[in-house]
Amino acid sequence: MEAPEAMDVQKKLDMSLDDLVKMRKKTPKAPREGSDAGKKRKGEETSVLVARRVYVGNLSYRTTWQDLKDYFKRVGNVVHTDVIRGPGDRSKGCGIVEFETPEDAAAAILKLNETELDGRAIFVREDREDRDLKEALGKGKDEGMDARASKKSRNAPPAGEHVAAIGRRLFVSNLTWDTTWQELKDHFKPAGKVVHTDILMVGERSKGCGIVEFESPQEALRAISTLSNTELKGRQILVREDREDKSVKETGQGNKGTAGRQVVVHGLPFSYTWQDLKDLFSAQGKVLRADIVMDRNGRSKGYGTVLFDKGEDAQRAIEGMDEATLEGRVLGVKLDKFT
Repeated sequence: MEAPEAMDVQKKLDMSLDDLVKMRKKTPKAPREGSDAGKKRKGEETSVLVARRVYVGNLSYRTTWQDLKDYFKRVGNVVHTDVIRGPGDRSKGCGIVEFETPEDAAAAILKLNETELDGRAIFVREDREDRDLKEALGKGKDEGMDARASKKSRNAPPAGEHVAAIGRRLFVSNLTWDTTWQELKDHFKPAGKVVHTDILMVGERSKGCGIVEFESPQEALRAISTLSNTELKGRQILVREDREDKSVKETGQGNKGTAGRQVVVHGLPFSYTWQDLKDLFSAQGKVLRADIVMDRNGRSKGYGTVLFDKGEDAQRAIEGMDEATLEGRVLGVKLDKFT
């Protein structure tokens, strides 16, 4: 069949619009001279920004803030919810959910958009009035920021960065030594089109970690939310953004390096919260963020991370807290080698 461009004008006029559209879809597009699949194309999105707050629309008028919190906590640690109300304290059918991390917010967008809550199909997107997101985009607080955005949740943990810049590349750790690039690719294919995988090596030996690159940042976000803490060859893998991703660094939105400033703390009591962890280590220096690692059911795994303002504070924490006893358990404190 002739391509539409090769047909004369009269033939095109005699065809229906549907036939022309079908023909155009079947016509392969010739690659442009000098094109390279690995290079950034004009207009191509190389990273997405996600803050900690999401906007939820099409809520039932009877949905409460507690219903909203209970529904969204399945994807992450919810620190604040609010149903937006109008005159007479009547729900406007929309609300805000704030998570502990931007990665949790991204998971909510990917997993809960167009799902059913109280009999209605809700839609979930980033909160465009989120102060953190506006600041990351370089917009001042006078540019349309409403009263909602000026309120800070009292429950939210302090953080060095409230916005995650997710590119197309992910860092995967806790791999078995014999995991191959092909096995890594096969494991991540359910999240989207994988264009490259690599196992990081020292000589001929695997470092137990690797890189996975997707065609789009949305697919990378999906992988973070659906494949982190899944099992590959008998080990539970950890998935996060690749902080050395050049496409993210070029946007100027890359996360600040935490190398040498973050410690991993093992042996924590299972009842410990991020606030308990922060308070425990505050005597060692200025703590920017503390996190407890949770399982899929929201229970502590007994370890967490603490990010300090300075590297010397992290070293002081290791020297002062490693092998200390806490509620009958011996703590293990060391630098986080994956930052």
